Amino acid sequence: MKRYWILSVALLVPACAEQPRQAYYAPPPPSQTAVSRAQPRTASPAAVRPAAPVKLKVPQNVPSAGPLRAAAIGSYMDNQERDLREHLRPLGVGVARPGDQLVLSLLEEKVFDGDGAAFTANGKNAVAVIAVILRHYDHTTIEVRAFTDGATAKDAAGPQDRARAVAKALIAEGVASNRVFAQGYGATRRQVATGKQITSPRDRRVEIRIRPQASG
Repeated sequence: MKRYWILSVALLVPACAEQPRQAYYAPPPPSQTAVSRAQPRTASPAAVRPAAPVKLKVPQNVPSAGPLRAAAIGSYMDNQERDLREHLRPLGVGVARPGDQLVLSLLEEKVFDGDGAAFTANGKNAVAVIAVILRHYDHTTIEVRAFTDGATAKDAAGPQDRARAVAKALIAEGVASNRVFAQGYGATRRQVATGKQITSPRDRRVEIRIRPQASG
């Protein structure tokens, strides 16, 4: 009898070990299945709609950097260059330093909306930031130059209008009017060496030249 009981147990253990483990094949929860069937997959609105441009908050009361002595022009322009590069890099504005001058380069397509002199949101932000820095470093003169590539007949008068628009915007942002000058140059000073029938967006630009003006 005892041998029969041991034999029965020995046969039962392998049989239990061969039973399939159903837990690994459990279906997904009903709630997940229902949601995936009821709601078709669509693109997220945020993925297809570009974010609206953010209007920058620019300070109204900007203190002066102080008087500019001839011996301190180098450091004065160094500090101004540093501030311009830091704050204009996100807006796509180039900053160059030929000697003691500073030259800001703005592509027309990023500043103006179409062929006219109406600003884009990026253009408004760029002018506002530039004006704040110019108000701080107030011992400088500012010359706004507008250029084009001569691709259309409108280019003859367009640069002058765009140069004046940038100059007026700087003055409206608090830059003293006696510091600002505007001039349109058309296609006479192209940056890119191309053929007569080849145009480049880099030629359709606005330059803001900043020159130090020592006070003593």
